Amino acid sequence: MDRYGAGTVEESVDYMIDYAARRFREEVTAWPDGVYEADAYVDHDPLGNPDVHLHVKITVAGDEITIDYTEATPAPSCRRGRPSATPAGTRSARSRR
Repeated sequence: MDRYGAGTVEESVDYMIDYAARRFREEVTAWPDGVYEADAYVDHDPLGNPDVHLHVKITVAGDEITIDYTEATPAPSCRRGRPSATPAGTRSARSRR
């Protein structure tokens, strides 16, 4: 930031986001149009939550995709357990940058 300035950094980030979006759309265009569905199950957890059914329906149309999870089991509540990312773990991950 100090070397190039905030404006240059922001322009670079915007460029990379636009480039990634363009490349993604180019890739999706090569896929056959249609609807694709899949199922998977995640085992229960130590808190006693039941198995979680994941169902995804992906619709490809031209250079766009729609991802639909509405038929999946809602995510279980983790309120009784510990959070997946503790404050110490979060600080540790941030300090490695």
